[in-house]
Amino acid sequence: MARGDERFASKRAINANNVAFRRHWIVSHPFPAHNGFKVSCTLLMHQLRREGHKIVNVDARVYHYSPRGWRFFYWRALVTGRDADRKFVALHAPSRSQRIVKSFSRWWTMSWRTTRRVLSHAPQTGMPLWQIPFSLVVGLAFYTLAFLGHFSLAAGLVSDEIESA
Repeated sequence: MARGDERFASKRAINANNVAFRRHWIVSHPFPAHNGFKVSCTLLMHQLRREGHKIVNVDARVYHYSPRGWRFFYWRALVTGRDADRKFVALHAPSRSQRIVKSFSRWWTMSWRTTRRVLSHAPQTGMPLWQIPFSLVVGLAFYTLAFLGHFSLAAGLVSDEIESA
């Protein structure tokens, strides 16, 4: 929400498109190589925190365009799920069964969060009542596809290959 979301902003990972470094500094602290689309960003953030660097979130807001069609929506959801599994593996080194359990718990958490946020923010955004069910369907479809991406990688149904858009 454009009026502020400090609770979530403080937890958000850095991404290559939402962070700034001085060139000479980032050259000596490069993003770790990883197959995941955004996993390298999360790994760098954790590395910097371990080294004692403070990550400062500024009060900046951006508006994103809507997804570029259903194919992009489908691809991005699957990548989101696979990246969630990759991050879990890189940060916690879990067993395959723990990874599978995590895919289900993340699906539940994200589905609940999506439902709660759509319902609580709809009045602030001016969303008409009749649009709320459609918004919920889109959000829940995204996280169900993300679950499929997460579960399929965790269960070994797909190989861990380098993601590209």
